[in-house]
Amino acid sequence: MFKLCGRVGRPSVARTLKTAFLVMILSSTLSVATAARAQQMSPEQLSAVMMIINSLLFDEESEIKLELSELNNGSFSIASEFMVSFDQQAEDIEFCFYLNNRTGAPLNSLTFEINGTTLPLVNGENCFSIPLAQQLALNEVLFSNGVQGSGFTVSDFSIEPATQSSAGLASLTRSSWGEREVRKVLKIFAFGGHARESQILEWSNMRPRDAIVEMLNFSEHNLKLSPLAPGEKYTDSASQYGKLVDWQNFISDPASNIPIPPDRRDQYGLDGYNFDDAYNRMITVRGLNPFRQKIGFWETNYHLATNLDASVSRYQMAIYYDLIMEAHEAGLPYKDVMGVAAKSAAAAMQYGHRNNEWNADTMECECNDDFAREIHQLYYGIFGISDPNHEDVTIPETAKMLTGMPVPYISGFGFSLTVDFADGIADEEHHLPPVNIFGQQVGGADAAAKIDNLMPISMQHPESLQNLPIMIISVLADDNLNDTRKNQLRTAWAGMGVNRVLLDFLRGYAISEMFHGPDQIKYLTSHERALYLANKHNLDNLEAYFGGGYYDGRAGRTVGSVISEDFAGDFFRPLHNVFGGQNALEASDSALAFERNYNRLTERERDIRDAVVCEECDLGEPWQKKWETVLPQRSDGHYYVEDVAPWLWNHVVGNMDNYTELERAHLYALLGAARNDADDDNDGDYAFDLNLVMCVIADYQVQESASDAPILDILTDNTWDDYCRVSSGTYDAHELAALNAELSGTDIANNAEIQNVLNQLGQVRIPLMATEGWRYQSGQGLVPDGGANLRKHARERVSSALGFIFTTPFVFAEGQ
Repeated sequence: MFKLCGRVGRPSVARTLKTAFLVMILSSTLSVATAARAQQMSPEQLSAVMMIINSLLFDEESEIKLELSELNNGSFSIASEFMVSFDQQAEDIEFCFYLNNRTGAPLNSLTFEINGTTLPLVNGENCFSIPLAQQLALNEVLFSNGVQGSGFTVSDFSIEPATQSSAGLASLTRSSWGEREVRKVLKIFAFGGHARESQILEWSNMRPRDAIVEMLNFSEHNLKLSPLAPGEKYTDSASQYGKLVDWQNFISDPASNIPIPPDRRDQYGLDGYNFDDAYNRMITVRGLNPFRQKIGFWETNYHLATNLDASVSRYQMAIYYDLIMEAHEAGLPYKDVMGVAAKSAAAAMQYGHRNNEWNADTMECECNDDFAREIHQLYYGIFGISDPNHEDVTIPETAKMLTGMPVPYISGFGFSLTVDFADGIADEEHHLPPVNIFGQQVGGADAAAKIDNLMPISMQHPESLQNLPIMIISVLADDNLNDTRKNQLRTAWAGMGVNRVLLDFLRGYAISEMFHGPDQIKYLTSHERALYLANKHNLDNLEAYFGGGYYDGRAGRTVGSVISEDFAGDFFRPLHNVFGGQNALEASDSALAFERNYNRLTERERDIRDAVVCEECDLGEPWQKKWETVLPQRSDGHYYVEDVAPWLWNHVVGNMDNYTELERAHLYALLGAARNDADDDNDGDYAFDLNLVMCVIADYQVQESASDAPILDILTDNTWDDYCRVSSGTYDAHELAALNAELSGTDIANNAEIQNVLNQLGQVRIPLMATEGWRYQSGQGLVPDGGANLRKHARERVSSALGFIFTTPFVFAEGQ
């Protein structure tokens, strides 16, 4: 926002000078053309002259005009001056563009004015709020480059309303949408995704309504959200096997190009016993679409839940999942998606209405009313609270509708994968006349047609309009909805009409002020947390396929054991049967979940630290974790602790809100205070947290009668075992004081000695790409050695730091 100088409609000095310059050139050129007439200039020569005139008069590279809500995504280099203009709008607006300072010239060498008022710039996205009262009839934005040869490029210009909405919800604008918001969407709606840092930055610089279309869609593959790792060896998932049935056939096939040993794959097939482990790999493997899987998991394990422990076969479950997600991918209205689910064999097996029959002779329904009740309650949130006829009329009439839906048994295979509605008619098992549901007549030739005709009625039922949008958002994204925000969701949902599409609603919510506001809180269930942390830990598909360990090494972050240790229930076996899996309250109130998560860093820290190298994991070939491909690297080619620590935190947590001096200090210690003996393969087994570092320093000062804190000298000289060691069965008093010190962020920030240590550790290089190291040899001191062990130890240090982040409370929830 800025103040104007009150110069209404006055041409800028730059435009005046440009016009004078053009007149001069034009006059000179016309004189040449006149002389050429006497010399009989060729048509080709005259055309060339006119092209020069036109390029000067209509230079699109030096001036553009913007229209409201349109994006000019061109890129323009500023050699001297560049002009942008736009007419006065009827509302407050936001003017944005992206600035790329390619040569690193001082930003103050580029002068930036809006209607004559000079304003500061930043390298990256720039946005300025311009209230209606400060707009002119013609608004002019001028860039003036005062340094010849400097490389300033501007792009992605837009003027947008200052207040926006999407799917009926107040939306973030380009100025309030950034990296933090992008990471939050990925964390909640895509199990974190696998997007590269460059893609996250690109999304953060886009208009939110444009970015969200790329981030959240129901395609089987989304290579922006889930790109293959650089140099990825296992690439089939980027173009095939995006459906659950196809995926399980692929991952269980001995001929597939995956790193899992062929003789271990049959467990992941539709006939195997590890159905859920096959599915979690579908979420963590790169090349597919984790948002599609997030919604598929929610639909089939929560909202429209069926259960492998309730007569539903693995084949039927996989088909059920695929049918629902194919309907979403086709863009069907949500009422039709729920119709697909209601007509499935999985639902018929789950609720038993495959056996429901209408007896025309006795005029009785030989049936249960399980699904007759849940098609209203679970699908739409209709309980009949204000309807006196709900129990006595709607429920029994719905049971009549759900007759004639047999699931035939096929010898040698089992129950069919589809309901045979035609057989229900042929055997006269279906109640043919219309039925009375919600006081309306619902007709159709068979049960399928009646279900289809009921869905739009259910979608617009008052209780459905009241409850369904809350059911969706409360489970997917916000455990802290109050009445005000609930009513906003209801209004937005109702405004989308009977043919509302779930994806439109979710996209609108994902870029809404509500979702990104201070009141939103989402507690991650054990399933969500396990999958999210796996996606933050794993770097390539080999890790995702393993998701644990094989042979003598480890590769990949485990998923299944996290869920089982939390007693959260397997995928497709929801704890509460049709009422859904482990809920947010159960996850957040579970002392066991916190304890187990903590123990993974303490008692079983090796599980994550050792997941950096494996001699045989790549189908008998060696594999190593490639942190160097993603961690921030300086122009000198090195990785510094002070760069890597915040990157890891942001990568996992998704924001820097709680990255205080306390978190920084422990991460610096874990990353920087490391044994440096390249000859010792076990050096990485010894990790230093801040208290241990300070204990070493305290003991050094006592033993050496020193007042400084040369932690790097202690580590480099191979003398770490000389200090802070148990003697006579215990630690000395000064050592215990350091080890047991309870340090807050404020304590650390105000302690000069600790700050000195952190400054030293921050400048430590993490040798992720070491080609030659040094080792300490008795009698010779430090001697050259190969870098393999140094690289291994460096990766272990990163994993230890990651493990520390994984144990913090911030991985259990998202929100303020």
